Amino acid sequence: RPRPRPHSRTMPPPALRPSPSSALLLLLLAAVPASRACSDTCPPLNDVGLPVPSLCAGSRPPADVLARVHDACLPVSRPLALAEFRGAGRVTVLSNVYVGCNAGRREAAVFAHVGQRYYDRHPGRVAFVSSLKGGTSCTRFPQMYVRDTPDLYPEESRDVTPKEMPIVVDDDDYTLRDDFFTPPFGHPSYVVLDGELTVRHKFTGPCCGIEDYYSCSNDDALALDATISGYVDAILAETPAETAPAETGAPSVGSPAVPAESTGAPSAASPCETGAWSAWSPCSLVCRDADGDAGVQFRTRTVTDRRAVAGRCPKVSTVRECREEVPACDATGYEAPGPQCVPEFGTSRTVAAASGGFDDPRDVAFHPAPGTHLGAYSEGREYPADKGEEAWVLNGGNHSVSIVAGMGTKGQTTMSRRDRGYYHYMIEATALAFNSVRNSGREADRDSFGYWAVCNDNLNTYLDTKEPNYFMGPTLYNSDPSGGNTVNGAGRPCGPADECFLLHSDMLHEAPGCIGIAHDPETATAFGNVYWAFDSTGDRVDGQLVRFDFQQPHGPGSMDHSVASVRRYPEVKLKRGPPGVHAGMVVHPTRRELFVAVPGAGTVLAMGVDSGAFARTARAEYPIFSNRLPSFEYSIWECAETRVFAAGLATPSGLALSADGERLFVAEHATGVLHTFEVASGALLATVETGRQSVGGMAVSEVSGRLHFVDGKTGTLNVVAAGTPCPAPYVSRVSPAFAAAVRDATAGLGDGFSLRRDADCAVDRTVPDFSLFEQVHATTGYASNDTDVQGPAGMDADAYLLANRTDCGRNSDLNFDALLLGGFYCHQCLPGTGGHENGATCAPGGTCTNVQWEGFTCDNHFVVDVTWSGGVRLLSSNGTVVDLEDLRLQYLVTYRFTVQGDADLSVHRTGEELPLSLPGNDCGCAEKGPLLFTPTPELRLGEHVYLWASGGDMLRLQLGSICVDAPACAGISFLAKKEDREERCRSMEQDCPVACGHAKCYNFVRSCRDENRKELFGSLGMDQTCAWVDWMRTSMPGGLPNAWYRRICLSNHQPYDDNSQPAVDEDGTAIKVYDMLVQERCPVACLNRECTCADNEVPFVTVSSINSETETEIEGIRARTCADLFNIASWEYRNVVCSLDIHAVTSQFPVPLKVHDMCPTACGFRPECFCRDSKADIPTPSKKQKTRRCKDAAYYPESGRNYWCNEMEQPTFARSCPIQCQNAYCTSRNVDSLDTVSFNGGKLHTSCWLMSEGNAAYKSYCCNAMEDDLMVTGGALCPVTCADHMNE
Repeated sequence: RPRPRPHSRTMPPPALRPSPSSALLLLLLAAVPASRACSDTCPPLNDVGLPVPSLCAGSRPPADVLARVHDACLPVSRPLALAEFRGAGRVTVLSNVYVGCNAGRREAAVFAHVGQRYYDRHPGRVAFVSSLKGGTSCTRFPQMYVRDTPDLYPEESRDVTPKEMPIVVDDDDYTLRDDFFTPPFGHPSYVVLDGELTVRHKFTGPCCGIEDYYSCSNDDALALDATISGYVDAILAETPAETAPAETGAPSVGSPAVPAESTGAPSAASPCETGAWSAWSPCSLVCRDADGDAGVQFRTRTVTDRRAVAGRCPKVSTVRECREEVPACDATGYEAPGPQCVPEFGTSRTVAAASGGFDDPRDVAFHPAPGTHLGAYSEGREYPADKGEEAWVLNGGNHSVSIVAGMGTKGQTTMSRRDRGYYHYMIEATALAFNSVRNSGREADRDSFGYWAVCNDNLNTYLDTKEPNYFMGPTLYNSDPSGGNTVNGAGRPCGPADECFLLHSDMLHEAPGCIGIAHDPETATAFGNVYWAFDSTGDRVDGQLVRFDFQQPHGPGSMDHSVASVRRYPEVKLKRGPPGVHAGMVVHPTRRELFVAVPGAGTVLAMGVDSGAFARTARAEYPIFSNRLPSFEYSIWECAETRVFAAGLATPSGLALSADGERLFVAEHATGVLHTFEVASGALLATVETGRQSVGGMAVSEVSGRLHFVDGKTGTLNVVAAGTPCPAPYVSRVSPAFAAAVRDATAGLGDGFSLRRDADCAVDRTVPDFSLFEQVHATTGYASNDTDVQGPAGMDADAYLLANRTDCGRNSDLNFDALLLGGFYCHQCLPGTGGHENGATCAPGGTCTNVQWEGFTCDNHFVVDVTWSGGVRLLSSNGTVVDLEDLRLQYLVTYRFTVQGDADLSVHRTGEELPLSLPGNDCGCAEKGPLLFTPTPELRLGEHVYLWASGGDMLRLQLGSICVDAPACAGISFLAKKEDREERCRSMEQDCPVACGHAKCYNFVRSCRDENRKELFGSLGMDQTCAWVDWMRTSMPGGLPNAWYRRICLSNHQPYDDNSQPAVDEDGTAIKVYDMLVQERCPVACLNRECTCADNEVPFVTVSSINSETETEIEGIRARTCADLFNIASWEYRNVVCSLDIHAVTSQFPVPLKVHDMCPTACGFRPECFCRDSKADIPTPSKKQKTRRCKDAAYYPESGRNYWCNEMEQPTFARSCPIQCQNAYCTSRNVDSLDTVSFNGGKLHTSCWLMSEGNAAYKSYCCNAMEDDLMVTGGALCPVTCADHMNE
């Protein structure tokens, strides 16, 4: 595919040029990155100009920071705390340098040389400490600065060779960096501490801001020498020589050693000393199972490294399978009289739905602090904030999270929320994990307790509107709603009556197709934002395990991804299951093992999360990553301790640990079976059947200890409740003698002892010269210096230029990531679901307006302020007061009135009648929340609608007409100049909805009606009405459909009699339910394709058509109807006409309305409309038979069929009958039809969805039978459902 490229830089048209005030804002925003890139400003400013709390000059670090133990790896390996450098007359210099091919490496050589020079001159008084982070290792780092020093100091380097200095701290957890160089302080950077360990100086180095190693000259780098020397000399001079500490008082730094690359073998000149092997330990298991497994044994020995050169000594332990005599498990009673009883299941149990109505739920997790997010009141609803638990259910179907508050109480209720940019940040989210670590010991402003992350099972396709670019990964959120973490649509703090949205705290992009995630409960990092993820894409052959440390999140409203650490583990090979199948992951808090369900391999893996070693940078092999700056670590780690914990499972999905951590629960996705394993031994303890067929994520309640799981097909959250408790604890299979031997070995050998470490494993440091992916953001604005969108450090002032981009196609040059980074929440290219358009979630019929870098507003969203001293007033969604004389409500547009205040608000037909009964709101009222109102012809409204407040105040709102132009509108559409049309419509739009192109007149269901919307009928065993189905279409937050909505529409309709009972025929037999689907009964509510793909009957006027070769006019401005298009003989010219603009000039259409928008069937541009055979007569005016039907072609000989299906010969027929004609485009889509399918002379009406739910015989009949009206098989209409049921 072509490489993405930026669009050409042009000046914006006058309408897009910023006003003076907005220009000032843009200039301020543009100044932010420059001010923070290499400034010594402290506290540093983030990318939105806000200070970040940091240690600055004059600060005294907290005691816990100075006492924190770091791992010093050079010149010798030892624990190190900065507190040991305290003492009068001493100076400590810290460096923050990111190594690799960047300018920071140049300064590292200067720092090392200066440090050694001061050590030689003032032993015991000066220490230089470097923070070594990902990107290299202790065996390679000194080679860099030792090699570079002679070039910088050609004379002095003969006498000064870095040996004792610098002391290098292995800062893999970034604690030293985060304590003293809190991002976004620049780098390379330095801190100088005096003898009291007070920060005296903090500054960036001379090479700061220079990415390339060779771009920073020697003279530039050497300037660091003078700066550091000046600061150090001044502090040394403050203490007289006679009172300075003795030179022997230096902290021990060990013997000098400059390690070389390991060869993997001990040095003969300086051998490793090894002791004798111990006896073999007892076997790890108390009994041998039916497969002969009795665990393992180990033995140990002492190994003393006395070498001056680094390398690898012989291993201290070895492991083998158990070879001792161990009794069989059935002989010990372990497996008799049956499976073990575990407390979560008891001897009997129930499996029941705890909550339902979810849309393809994929994972569940319990919030560690219930009530934090929703509080007692939100979005006009009350919540039991202080009662029960709180389960968060992740919906893959509508890209949201549902919060079940007050679990198990009478007040239990559910609220769903999602990100405003859900199509990127929460798209097809499949896994969710909370930071539940209480009392972590972290500073309060850094502790991420209550944060949560989701993993997105998507390749970044923006709801399938863009080709995959693989720039996708986990998204981090803060569940605390304050501080901008929860906002309304416009980006303001979410009030008690507002519709609320999640605002992400950070996102990383190195795990496309991510299906599993787990929080690491470690307490070593400064912020606690370490998550492990299941990257199902990996190297495009195998999935891989990835460790994400978000470190310091960029926070809500920021887009800076430059501070993070991502480690990829290619040796941990993973394999995904079917689309949408969750992969459970959980980290054991004390064993420090990560358990991973591998659906595609039928296994559960266990990995030591603290094992493994840095191998090389990942940027060469995996060049799609979040940020190019060196502060973003992206590395490959190898030699991690990994084993198969369980095997032979059928698509394992959810995982959960028991409350005490002793048992691991494993769910099988399709079978619904739950297995329980003993963690310590891996023994299978119990198996339970749930009766479910699509089990996803699981979680154990911290309060009740009960196991919960989600099920996709039923859309439920389920709980397993033990009935009869276990009569006695289950028998552990772990040998106590073996456990004691492990404790003794660990105490004696420390970290050198491991049962699972491969002592022969050596990391591969070779960086290959190939790439597994193509970098998709190199020239399209993300993490680049393209000033059209966003630089690497902050929001770019020129991002507003993207507002005018209309190249929205799947393969267009416009990168949608750039839109989000440019601050667009509403844009003509952004996708939407549930009837929403342009990325925003306006109520149906509304048009959004972007508020750059903040949010969006909707022209059909209003706030009703009942607290105003003057009565009641109406505000727009941007907060301005609405002049009611300028407002006219339109039919078929849903209006959202958010009630601000405690009074009730209700909608009335007149000023005196009772409130209108609205779908889902019988009282037609609301208090401190949303009131949704859609004017429809069925309501028989007059010229006005009245909003009454309970205090007696009233708003009278004007109501527009239903697509009837006033006589004065004649001629508007024929005006040649757009400016003239706009001028006329500016004052006449409400009176001329057709001529001025109002959306209500061009609505795709305008020709359809739901008759008797409140009349009862039956479907799926439940009472239904069209009004209820219509409500379900937008009943979920953000106007999304209920999970049952599509199923009901595609199910059979059961007629009821006048008594609301199933109708019967003359002999009293219930009328069959197979002659109509609900979508035929309620075509508007169900968005029946017969309606949505029907050509609009409203006449329209098109612009002139021009011959592109001769630039001459073919036809001038003219009136047309959709029916006219069938009379155009040339299919080429018909396509030209279908692409013409209609003279629609209102804000309802941010991009020109095209003829194909009006005439989807006649033009056939929309796939869902094109790939369906017409059931109507098809005009064939050039033939003797003036009309034909698609099914006629089924009776033609092959030659006749080929003629009528040839678009060059008969374009109208061929394009009207793509299924009958086996159109290549439609067959390649391989998508089930959403139309009603009729068999057996109309006696059986069904749908592809009903067929998929039927038994094998039903599927076989429907898939092979001929559809009545089309004369094609059911399999041709339902290729997915019928894939395995077609006859030869």
